Amino acid sequence: NVQLNWINDATYSQVLVRRSGVLIATLGGSATSFVDVSPPAGTLDYEVVGVCLGGIEAAAVACSIGVCATPTGLACSVTGSDVSLTWSNGASYSAVSVYRNGVLLATLPGSTTAYVDSALGEGSYMYAVEGDCGTATSGSTTCMASVVAVTGGFIRGDCNTDGASQISDVVYGLAFLFSGGPASTCADACDVNDDGVFQISDMVFQLGGLFSGGALPPTPYPSCGADPTPDSLGCDSNPGCP
Repeated sequence: NVQLNWINDATYSQVLVRRSGVLIATLGGSATSFVDVSPPAGTLDYEVVGVCLGGIEAAAVACSIGVCATPTGLACSVTGSDVSLTWSNGASYSAVSVYRNGVLLATLPGSTTAYVDSALGEGSYMYAVEGDCGTATSGSTTCMASVVAVTGGFIRGDCNTDGASQISDVVYGLAFLFSGGPASTCADACDVNDDGVFQISDMVFQLGGLFSGGALPPTPYPSCGADPTPDSLGCDSNPGCP
């Protein structure tokens, strides 16, 4: 909304409000304010004109303002300790800002319509998304998400079940696959790329994430959680996720 305020210099019979040359309101002569509800996005030029007796218009008072449409449809979904946000942009933004509990979390490219907030602790979180149209900022669209502490489950990549995904898990997995090492009590954790099979490609995937900027393991990672993609692998015992 755009709030207009002014001071009358005479006793008017009515006050006219124009937006970009188009009359949008005819008010009583004593009016000194007006709210333009849900105006179109863009740079808007407003004029306020007092009409004296006899229909004579006084000189207009004018102002300009940039209006940026608010994003819509913000949805929060929780998977383990991750919160996924999706929304629709209301304009062609120069940037999109994501806030968690009132604190700026991320500034994203203007075309972005999704974001994942990862590895959160247990609690309730308020998210807000705003768009920037040059120097103008939109209103906020908000949603709430509650993260519940997970007991049991596993951490993807924690093949040796010590509570972390690290190089020792690669060594453990390779030993099982190629040199008679012990089998993991949580084979699902060894399926690092989540393709439903524990094999050498999982160890390659894990090394890429650890040392060469490759993708990180899919959920559940880096906290304990359940496997969102059912497969034939099991997890009989996992001390790393009591």
